[in-house]
Amino acid sequence: MTTDRVSIDGLPILYAYREMSVFLEDSGWRFFAGVEDQDYLNEPRNSNIFSINTIANHDPSILQILSAPINCAFERDVSGQFRLVY
Repeated sequence: MTTDRVSIDGLPILYAYREMSVFLEDSGWRFFAGVEDQDYLNEPRNSNIFSINTIANHDPSILQILSAPINCAFERDVSGQFRLVY
């Protein structure tokens, strides 16, 4: 899942976390631009499900975190690298 801020507006992924998959094709990954407030996130129309391959084509830098286990979160630092938050 990614928000429209990333998939439509083209903002970079600044925050990502992985949770338990909700359905068969779900990787559990959630990607955000980091500018979405709670009202924005509460609106289902503001996010979409994409294959992990589609997201990686949009932002290949996520490849470095995709093997992380469930219940991990990452933020992109000023150097552009993802850092483990928890």
